[in-house]
Amino acid sequence: MKTINHSERSSLRFATSVSLALLAMASLAHAQGPSSHAGTPHPVTEIVHLRSGTDANGVGLPVGSSCDDITNAGSTNGTNFSAALGGSAAYVIAPNSAWITSLADPEARWIHRMHSQYGTDGTGLPSSSVLYAQGFDLPLHMPSTASVKVELEFAADDRLAGLSFNTGTVFTYNNSQSYGSSQSMEIFGSAGNLGLVPGKNNLFLFQSDTGGGYSGLIYSITVTVDYCTLDLELVSGYRQIGWGMTQANVGQASEGQRLVVLPDSHAYNTLAAGGGASPVVVAPHLGWAQAMNSEGTWIHAFDSSQSPTQAIGGTGRPACSVLYAHDFFLPSLPSSAQVFIELEWAAGERLRGVSINEDVTSSGGELGVGTSSSTHILGQMAQVTDTAGALGLVAGPNMLVLSQEDLDGVCSGLMYNAKLTIGLPCGWKGGSVGVAVICTDHVGCPGSGSATGKGCTNSTGAGAGLTGSGVPTIGDTSTFELHVDNLPTPQTIGLFFEGDSLIPPTAFGDGVRCVGGDIKRLGVVISGTGRADSGILYGPSSPGVRYYQFWYRDSLGPGQSGFNLSNAIAVAWE
Repeated sequence: MKTINHSERSSLRFATSVSLALLAMASLAHAQGPSSHAGTPHPVTEIVHLRSGTDANGVGLPVGSSCDDITNAGSTNGTNFSAALGGSAAYVIAPNSAWITSLADPEARWIHRMHSQYGTDGTGLPSSSVLYAQGFDLPLHMPSTASVKVELEFAADDRLAGLSFNTGTVFTYNNSQSYGSSQSMEIFGSAGNLGLVPGKNNLFLFQSDTGGGYSGLIYSITVTVDYCTLDLELVSGYRQIGWGMTQANVGQASEGQRLVVLPDSHAYNTLAAGGGASPVVVAPHLGWAQAMNSEGTWIHAFDSSQSPTQAIGGTGRPACSVLYAHDFFLPSLPSSAQVFIELEWAAGERLRGVSINEDVTSSGGELGVGTSSSTHILGQMAQVTDTAGALGLVAGPNMLVLSQEDLDGVCSGLMYNAKLTIGLPCGWKGGSVGVAVICTDHVGCPGSGSATGKGCTNSTGAGAGLTGSGVPTIGDTSTFELHVDNLPTPQTIGLFFEGDSLIPPTAFGDGVRCVGGDIKRLGVVISGTGRADSGILYGPSSPGVRYYQFWYRDSLGPGQSGFNLSNAIAVAWE
């Protein structure tokens, strides 16, 4: 039987405790509740069908019907877009006897500027060139880098001379007399270079008449848009259980948020410096909305539930104006990532303004969200869409800032639900290895803080720094490995670990943990040099972003817990 010496026993005990702790963290990471950290991007496919001559349900209309979703204008060059948008509705017409009667899409119908019931060989009279416009919507979180495929089948008398989205590139189709058979075309590109935008779009089709007795166009178009999204939900009135969130009860702290009571001037900058106390869940005043369509509960700076004489009609007392900050955490994002924010709220007495990563100093705030009237009776809704760069979103900690203004001095409170959907290309790289550094300089460090770009201070007087090198490709071609420095000496036992999402920075031992989700242990190491390496990693089972951190033993650390953590990094695997 092998004899185990003292140092080996210590290593085994530590490895066992790490294993058990990480198993516990992995199970807790799957707790239910709103998420204030972005996980792995998931794919989105949006398919839009555009047909000539159908109703709102895509069913073909009878001859003589107006097409309420298609407007038109006579045109000689096919670029008078404003005239087409402002023109009258197109009509479903009977095809000329020389025309193809239908497409592979059986619901599409022939259309023209007008319908003449007197046509003896069709009703596309009088003949003319026509520019058609048809509106459609794309998701508000679609990024400009989304991959787009356009599939077109059509027939036209005399020809389809051009197609464009909005006022972007005009694609020409130089065929002649295309009415005797169907024609097809495929277009590929990004949303940006095809002229597509989040929200409202317009399709323009130019049917060119070259002479003859009749005119018309029939078409069926499929637009397929592919990209990925990250999703977060920021909700008032929740507290953390393990690594998940659950709704808090009246009188309990609402975690993940900070506040300061506002003076009459509403001028304050403490939140930007990371200060502020936690709000408390309060019972709503009798005249306030009891709930919203989405999750969320009332919060305030104070709770008077223990003072029955003050709590009559609600517990948001004493009344005051409050500035709230809700912390959330992001990986590295391309500045072009499209961000869609959907905010529902109720406020006593009103929500004055909303900002991201800066204090609300004026009505409406940076996002232009707020109201001049009382909003405590019903939930209010607002939507904001812009790029990550324009909104100032950064890798790591961010904050949504909301200014609640009291007007009547009776009770005060705020409840809200902010859903963030971030659209980005599915080939997103998440930043270069070692650049997307996360989990640094947090106020949660139990000791004296951390060095820039590293973890919380350990017994060396600095924080452990995690970096990466090599190429992170899945499988045998990978050359990627992790490195950590500034470890205590003469000997440190530690563990590299991987997760598929970020969690709110949370004090853990002498350090702060940010990596969560599906936790995987990457091996215990023992270092006597102040530095440790993981060796080559072969990646997850499928492409995507993963997050890494290092857990290590430090018996003389400032918090005396016996262990600490490095910073974290984000790595995009292919």
